[in-house]
Amino acid sequence: MVNFSPAALQKLEGSLDPTDIVRIRAIVGGCSGVSYSMEIEDDPDSNDVVIDMNTFKVCVDPYSKYLLKNLDIDYVQTEAGSGFKFGEEKDDVETKNCCDTGCG
Repeated sequence: MVNFSPAALQKLEGSLDPTDIVRIRAIVGGCSGVSYSMEIEDDPDSNDVVIDMNTFKVCVDPYSKYLLKNLDIDYVQTEAGSGFKFGEEKDDVETKNCCDTGCG
């Protein structure tokens, strides 16, 4: 479902308590397409998909599950700052520019 880079795994494993659960959401928003969020939670919801990553768990709501297919998550550090970067495998995702769709 999601693919964590070695840098993302290392950052998460070093930052989480053993009982923490990482929630990943896909949020659809008009012309901007899909955005992603990642939060720490204590317990998953009853209808969540829970993925055991060995050293931590990830939960995903049923709606986001389909939008997160083959999502790559990396942790990057640059001069401008650091954080998690979300991106898809280009072979599995059709992307459209807002101008191409006529929405703006």
